[in-house]
Amino acid sequence: ASQNPKAYSARCRRIVNLGYIVVYSTLVLIVGVIVACVAHIRSGESGTGVTLRVLIVFGIVGLVILRALLTRIPEDDDGIALNRNEATGLWNEIDSIAKALNAPRIHVVRLTLDWNASASQIPMFGFIGPTRNTLRYGLPLMETETLLETKSTIAHELGHFAGGHSKASAKAYRVVEVWTSAANSLQSGLYNLLINPFLEWYMPRLQATTFPLRRQDEYEADRAATQIVGAWANAGSLVRMGVQGRLAYEAIRALYDLANDHAEPPD
Repeated sequence: ASQNPKAYSARCRRIVNLGYIVVYSTLVLIVGVIVACVAHIRSGESGTGVTLRVLIVFGIVGLVILRALLTRIPEDDDGIALNRNEATGLWNEIDSIAKALNAPRIHVVRLTLDWNASASQIPMFGFIGPTRNTLRYGLPLMETETLLETKSTIAHELGHFAGGHSKASAKAYRVVEVWTSAANSLQSGLYNLLINPFLEWYMPRLQATTFPLRRQDEYEADRAATQIVGAWANAGSLVRMGVQGRLAYEAIRALYDLANDHAEPPD
């Protein structure tokens, strides 16, 4: 990947697109079989009972794959959505950083209890259509960061948007979801015989091929953060997340758990 980035990027596109090509080819084949079965049944020739069973089998497989294609990628709804009136300062920083990085605008900001931050771009209609851009920010992480470190974290996540990483990841995730959903829905031996051989060959290759790409995406997002706040502030943010993360998360989570049982804060 590092020796020939263009060739590696092309390889990633090929392995991801292969999943879609097989999906669409399978649907075309199924439609062809269904049309042939319907024509045979309407002709009144012998063997219509067998033809009807074939029609049912391929019809079910086609509907399952079509449903998997149109199913929207699940979007986590954990945490609290912050509107612009509730967190004007945070939204202004996000807009400013997005403009500086030439990144698309954020539609939703969710405050979570995780010691982490993440960004996602979810297509509105299964795997097509406009994307909904969401930034998730863990309150425990935000509470321990300086202002520059918060900017660094935001810039890192928006750097994924600026580089198109989230769309690429969503596309790879989408093809995995299509085939996994189809395999889970079709449990009988006949259906698995049609799908599992491809899944067993394709899934390991997809994961192995795209792993370096996911790592490279993180490096590019770090460069985006450095562009906004400088190397030292970005390094401080990364060190704080790694060193203080576990201890701070456990302490703050325990404090939040106390709030479930006690109306007043501890002394």
